[in-house]
Amino acid sequence: MKISQTTALKDIGGGETARVDIYWKSEKGNILEFSINLSILNETESSDVYRIDTAHGSLHEHKFWKTEKPEKINLDYTEAFREKMDEVLENYMKWCILFKKNKSENYG
Repeated sequence: MKISQTTALKDIGGGETARVDIYWKSEKGNILEFSINLSILNETESSDVYRIDTAHGSLHEHKFWKTEKPEKINLDYTEAFREKMDEVLENYMKWCILFKKNKSENYG
């Protein structure tokens, strides 16, 4: 069994950085568990924007610009890991913008 993790930082302007943290446990090319977390960092705080993980016994994702409630995902862990990693890396900027817009509309 192999455990891996990596972090990617992307400048999103305005003194903020998008951080993508990826953790996975694999064996013989199959993903046994994983988490992918996108957050916004600035000088004073860190805010979660998106998260998908296999914790709590099932695959689920949080789209924090929409709701705090997780949505169950019915995909094989290996397939989900590959698809969702690509999706996060492709959409991180859009999701950060949606998160900040929702936060400002709902929390001033």
